[in-house]
Amino acid sequence: MPKASLRDFPFGLLMPGRDYQSGSGTKERFTGKEWDEERSADHLGARALMAPFGRFPSPDRYADNYPSWSPYQYVFNNPIRFTDLTGHTVEVDPNLLEPVFYKEGEKKGQTKSLEDMTPEEKQRYFFQQWWSKNKEKILSFFGIGGKYETTNVIFKLGRQPLEFWESLFKGHLVTERGYRARTAWGKHGAKEEDLYTGTKAVKPDFGIDKLSIYFYFNPEPAGGVRSSTPEHEWGHGRIIFDRVKRGLVVPSGLGQHELMKDGNIPEIK
Repeated sequence: MPKASLRDFPFGLLMPGRDYQSGSGTKERFTGKEWDEERSADHLGARALMAPFGRFPSPDRYADNYPSWSPYQYVFNNPIRFTDLTGHTVEVDPNLLEPVFYKEGEKKGQTKSLEDMTPEEKQRYFFQQWWSKNKEKILSFFGIGGKYETTNVIFKLGRQPLEFWESLFKGHLVTERGYRARTAWGKHGAKEEDLYTGTKAVKPDFGIDKLSIYFYFNPEPAGGVRSSTPEHEWGHGRIIFDRVKRGLVVPSGLGQHELMKDGNIPEIK
């Protein structure tokens, strides 16, 4: 994200007296998207956000999933807590897709060796390897026009926001804070700290048309990074999706691991 984006008002409007210095001639700004000076709008992929008003000029194609909200609102009118990077139903954190290469020296521009990568860089590298193999299939199911496009799938580099009880004891929960990755899920519009994390089995009271699945990749995992992590977490996602689709109880994380161990990971069809 360009540094200048930090100077924006919450909905992307530039503060008085500020200008953008993130690069010569660049048009990128709010959430790293292109700014249209003539229209005073940011192109967020599916739609253009009118920054002075904090509204889209066209309705949300998924407005039926949020009947209590205006079809022109952006991120539930809460840009401090939420972002909508693409306007699509599959969102990949741009930080996850940032190339892992040497920035100086004789190897400048070359992909880093695993030995030289930080844990965060390994998370990015392994995710990118997995994403390049699975992107087309995932988008065919969950992307715009896909069979299950109303299910939201979000990949993030970072930890899931702490719940209140966790925040009281952070620093003491090495295992909790040190996970390699985590898959969480919930109903569209749920706060990330309120998503189900696998601590217990849950019977969903909604279907896949209102399902959001989040995949978090911890940049500072306590136990190191594994190349198998993205595929493992996607296995959790497949189990969650299948159970919600069939209206069944979603097993706890340990229960999901048992299914994986036995090879009982349902295919998405």
